Amino acid sequence: LIGLHIACSHRARDVTMMAVSVSNKDELDTLMSPSKWSKRLPAEEVVEHFMSTAERATKAAQKSLKTELSVRYGKGTNTTLDIYYPTENEGTNVFIFIHGGYWQSCGTEHAGVMAVPFTERGIVVVALGHDLAPKVSMTEIVEQCREGCAYVVKKFKNCKYNIHHCAFDVVSPIPLLPSFP
Repeated sequence: LIGLHIACSHRARDVTMMAVSVSNKDELDTLMSPSKWSKRLPAEEVVEHFMSTAERATKAAQKSLKTELSVRYGKGTNTTLDIYYPTENEGTNVFIFIHGGYWQSCGTEHAGVMAVPFTERGIVVVALGHDLAPKVSMTEIVEQCREGCAYVVKKFKNCKYNIHHCAFDVVSPIPLLPSFP
């Protein structure tokens, strides 16, 4: 058994859990590379298509929503976050999205793709950036994410938080949670 994948639909109550076993490295590579699952496009085109679509959606969200962009939370090159605010109310729920790219690509410029549907439901969206491997170690990336989450928790007191990263199937989210005295 290699791992457990939890997928949530747009409704919080709809949760699917799936145990997956693989027998060799090629199967594992395919399992861990969603771009290889496409039936419409070759893998390299899937990534390019996703990146351009996500970047366009992020730019559109930045134009249409109240935002705070490139807020510095740490000392790293990419330790910034973009905040998208609900239009109707202040928001008592915060969705922290740590961009995907398996720790090696993407950034906040691709992470606002879900801002509009979340903010329409009164949820503050925070796209949290971090430096990328291999320029920094996984330990440094995890520490940057902890630091960013702590910044958000301090900024948005008395809110409920949900933290998501696209590569959580690989790295446990537990070390990302901020600890406070």
